[in-house]
Amino acid sequence: MNKILSCFVVLASLPLVAGCGSNNQQQVATPKQAAASDAVPAITRAATQDNLRSILNAGKPVVIKFSAQWCGPCRQMQPIFEDLSREFSGKYTFVEVDIDAAESIANDYSVSGVPTFVMIKDGKEVGRQVGRQSKDALRNSIQNALGK
Repeated sequence: MNKILSCFVVLASLPLVAGCGSNNQQQVATPKQAAASDAVPAITRAATQDNLRSILNAGKPVVIKFSAQWCGPCRQMQPIFEDLSREFSGKYTFVEVDIDAAESIANDYSVSGVPTFVMIKDGKEVGRQVGRQSKDALRNSIQNALGK
């Protein structure tokens, strides 16, 4: 009876446990946990010229967000950038460049204000947006520059 009761307590406290009472218990993700893992944004951080060059040479269109930690509008745009990176996952590569940590990259792209969003296709800049904007406006800019 104690083994059955302890098994019930374990099952009641864990989200789905296989093999109750055995040594090889394995947790299975609940739908909520699985959805949370899908929610991870697909954003690459570019800190060096070589890192960015390898991303650009991969062949996919790229959206670069130039930002800074001290920038309020940059922080406000972060959730939008993350949402769009999930929405266009597999179609475009999303890259974030901190202008303070990678000043030479920001200089190469003539970034004078943040946030700045630069769209690159076939190695060439095909679009640029500067400043805070709505999710729909940024989505439209990306699609117009890189194609739907």
